[in-house]
Amino acid sequence: ASATVRNTVTDSAITEIFNEMKRLRDEKVGEDELSRIKNYLTGSFSRSLEQPGTIARFAIDVDVNDLPKDFYKMLPPPGWYEFTDYLAMWMAFGLGAIPAQEIYQRAFSAKTAASGRRGVLISSVLLFFVSLLPLIIALKGVDMNPSVLNDATGQGLIPSLVIQYTPEPVQILFFGALISAILSTSSGAMLSPATIIGENLIKPRFPSMSDGKLLIWTRISVIGVAVLSCLVAFNDSNIHRLVVASAVLLMVCLLSPLVFGLFWKRASTDGSWAAVVLGGLVWVLCDRFQTRIDPTIWGTLASMTGMMTGSLIGPIIRRRSL
Repeated sequence: ASATVRNTVTDSAITEIFNEMKRLRDEKVGEDELSRIKNYLTGSFSRSLEQPGTIARFAIDVDVNDLPKDFYKMLPPPGWYEFTDYLAMWMAFGLGAIPAQEIYQRAFSAKTAASGRRGVLISSVLLFFVSLLPLIIALKGVDMNPSVLNDATGQGLIPSLVIQYTPEPVQILFFGALISAILSTSSGAMLSPATIIGENLIKPRFPSMSDGKLLIWTRISVIGVAVLSCLVAFNDSNIHRLVVASAVLLMVCLLSPLVFGLFWKRASTDGSWAAVVLGGLVWVLCDRFQTRIDPTIWGTLASMTGMMTGSLIGPIIRRRSL
């Protein structure tokens, strides 16, 4: 034991050191204090690996903290199916957020087509990288304190880190922001597809429709999307799977109409309808029958096929029917 004290209080410091040593001998350490010390030592050990030679010492980290052998592995195992599963997960989190409200509103509110395209590209890139921040925080948190993995689902990982390592004012800000983000995401997840259905699918097909009727149909779309969202939510209680499902549904139904509509001159309403229906239907069927290749990939390919086929064939069929 050691202490840095003034000369005038050296005797008192030695007395207190002996008192603490006596307490260690005679009193049992409380569970809360023991837990805090374990967390501190774990975090200190992990931070010590940031020195040169960190990569070579990752094996020590895995062994001492009893982490999975592939904890630091960032790439999938060899194999075609493993790669498609890995690709589907990146597509869900990286591309699934692109047709969200934060992206397409920049295209609809832009003054010119060029500025709309630039706004979509910049915001989608930023959204892709911002979505990586929680993943990085969670990875570093587990590195500092592997005990947070005791939650088998991993759903409370970041909140647990906030509760253990931050003061009460920061906790209030975090959980307030979390609730706000949940409410904002929920409203955006319902308004985004409902607005696209009204503005991009219903209005072009019925150009003479009044704004009042269009508003009514948009509200009906909101209700329909809300009912569908509730059915999906009641079907599963795992937050991670629900987030993935919502991102995938946006991607397989709305990504193709958004991207092709912005960058392909021959994109049409017929193609958009075909992309939404075919992409969603193929994804649901593949998910139902548990195809070996992830349903996300099949749904996205079907949506792109429907967008191109509907845009090319739809006008031809309409002209022949006149």
